Amino acid sequence: HDYALGDVFGCSFTGIVKDNSTFGYQKIRERHPLTQGFEDTELLASWGPQRLVRRTADTAESIVTYVPQIFPQPPERSWLRSYDTEYPTLLLNRY
Repeated sequence: HDYALGDVFGCSFTGIVKDNSTFGYQKIRERHPLTQGFEDTELLASWGPQRLVRRTADTAESIVTYVPQIFPQPPERSWLRSYDTEYPTLLLNRY
């Protein structure tokens, strides 16, 4: 039900899996060598199942986070009020 190495990773599985097979994204929250090559964007495609985790260690940094699906629709409706969520998809932890 949770990661055996959760204390090492600095996160815990919420039990929530989102279907991001279409229109799924992730937001780069912090520039880091792991995100090198993506300097011209804040959003990355995330087209597959997304297992949501929560950061559990103060030493863990949320480099990239989950963004809810953005479905195609007229431009005035195809945006979110905020791309920020509490669910990291790329987590760097010092253990």
